[in-house]
Amino acid sequence: MIRDTMGKIIAIVLVLLAASGCSSVTKIPEPYGGSKADGTVLLSYKFDTAIWRPFDVDYVTANTKARKRCQGWGYKDAILFKTQTSECARYGGLIFSTCEQESVSLTYQCTN
Repeated sequence: MIRDTMGKIIAIVLVLLAASGCSSVTKIPEPYGGSKADGTVLLSYKFDTAIWRPFDVDYVTANTKARKRCQGWGYKDAILFKTQTSECARYGGLIFSTCEQESVSLTYQCTN
């Protein structure tokens, strides 16, 4: 009896995990800082690490946002640096030492 119940619970969990993994989410980086004097624009997006779901990053929209910010400062364009930095935005879990949400930062250089 216990074995049947555990088997059903495991089957349900596997189905839920498989279903949640099928849907993809699009992350759109949002501006959060930068420097007109240095000609840099900072954008970031967050994703949950506690339950893995596949996601895409909309770099086209991010590039447009960075370019508009640069143009507002008198520059012509913006170029994404190759390096991205990430850090834990929220810790949690049973012992509060697991990263549940990461924040990824993108740095753009304004150009003429």
